[in-house]
Amino acid sequence: MMGGLLSAIFNEVLQFFLIWLGCLIPPVIGLIEAGGWDGMVARIAQRFPGQDYTHMWRTVGSFSDNPMGIHWTGIVFGWGLAI
Repeated sequence: MMGGLLSAIFNEVLQFFLIWLGCLIPPVIGLIEAGGWDGMVARIAQRFPGQDYTHMWRTVGSFSDNPMGIHWTGIVFGWGLAI
């Protein structure tokens, strides 16, 4: 019984680190491919001129300023309920 419990604990610890590694590798590789944070911001500005998609909360004070048309209350309270 102790051997089975010990192996289950080791398995969970191993899975924890593998999940974190799997969650961190794609964004890191993506940032490297894009040329770092500045390269990513430059690519976004090149493809979508006149709009800033790198700051989520800057324009959520009103519907007209936000390019997505979402107020901050919709982000905080509504996204979890959206279908």
